[in-house]
Amino acid sequence: MAKNARSNSGQLQGTSISRDEIAKRAHAIFERNGCQHGCDVENWLAAEAELKAEQKQEPARRPRATA
Repeated sequence: MAKNARSNSGQLQGTSISRDEIAKRAHAIFERNGCQHGCDVENWLAAEAELKAEQKQEPARRPRATA
């Protein structure tokens, strides 16, 4: 299966990013860029990239449990 293939739940496999999260972020990017039409694919790809980057940073942000 392709690296970024989608599961039946609409999430990118290997991640916990849902299609809904990507769509919301893509819309935010659309608004951030002045509601410029015709850039839907670029906005979607940028949203995926942003969310993946944030997901990679999350474990570093979590405080470590102390005994």
